[in-house]
Amino acid sequence: MSQAIAQAAAVAARLAATAGNTCEEQVRIPDCLMNAFYGRGSNDTISHIQSDSGCKVQMGQSEGDRVITLRGSRESVTKGREVMQQLANRNGGGNVEVVLTINMPPPGPTGYPPYQEIMIPGTKVGLVIGKGGDTIKQLQENRS
Repeated sequence: MSQAIAQAAAVAARLAATAGNTCEEQVRIPDCLMNAFYGRGSNDTISHIQSDSGCKVQMGQSEGDRVITLRGSRESVTKGREVMQQLANRNGGGNVEVVLTINMPPPGPTGYPPYQEIMIPGTKVGLVIGKGGDTIKQLQENRS
């Protein structure tokens, strides 16, 4: 199983567990926020964003990663991104950039959402399609 399929399956499983009005956004933070998220006091920063917005904040895989995941209702994720932008504005500027948005519709009659809407940046579309369309074909075949 390719890495793209494994990542797509992991995201689908995570979202199925919290089906409904769930949204997940991956945002790239500006350099001015690196210390706030990865330095001393990073737990305070995350707690502040979570308490002010109601969304869950998850850090990127590696310390140098500037991508933060926000998860919750559409409103709480938007509020979390706004709080992060306010922090950036106070700490030297730069924009909090949305890299990926996934919106989860309410569950259908089977208890699972009838579809999932995933916004993919243009630069990553080739990864989803795969060489000769292999990755997208496998995703379509495994959607049972």
